[in-house]
Amino acid sequence: MGIYKDKLRVLLVKEELKREGYDTLLEQEGRFEIVGETTSPSSAVELANEQAPDVILIESFTSEPKSIEAIKKLKESNPHISLVLISYQTDDKFISEALRAGVSGYIVKTHIGNEFAAAISKIENGQIYLSPLTPKSVVKEFLPKGRRGDSEGLTERQKEILRFLVSGQTNKQVALRFNLSVKTVDAHRANIMAKLNIRDLPGLVKYALRNEIASIEEEF
Repeated sequence: MGIYKDKLRVLLVKEELKREGYDTLLEQEGRFEIVGETTSPSSAVELANEQAPDVILIESFTSEPKSIEAIKKLKESNPHISLVLISYQTDDKFISEALRAGVSGYIVKTHIGNEFAAAISKIENGQIYLSPLTPKSVVKEFLPKGRRGDSEGLTERQKEILRFLVSGQTNKQVALRFNLSVKTVDAHRANIMAKLNIRDLPGLVKYALRNEIASIEEEF
């Protein structure tokens, strides 16, 4: 079931009550209203009952079991509210456990500014959102093949170009290899980054390695 509204109410569950970059990003976005924040899973349940948020944004705790327990408590008490996990953690076991516990979206914390709107768009349509940096094993387990656009939406040519871009070659070198103009390679790179919701080269490298488009041992 979708959750589309002109204004979405967001509850934040954090490990520490301090300002994060995403607080400002959410406030600057016209669609999101922060209705509360807490560090306690029990308090989060009470706040969710009081404030009736559309989305609960959960920042993973240092203790993985505590994160999973918080997700379970929130989902059990508010099964109609969408939960989105943000974390530095990219371990496949942890992400899988979080999805089984009830989250509808997973975002790598360093990419939240680039991914939150995309995550909400998926969730509004009743789908699961997984960051492009999600391990491929998790994507295969939780996303139907027809919905893996975030991880499998590149054309074969884009994958070939990405493989050389993440190898450290310049756009000019890649252009010579594929007999393309530098402007065309620039356009391919921009399209790849837009499609994957990735904003920098390190992010592209991680994506390419996790999705087996490139390997550390590969020589060009």
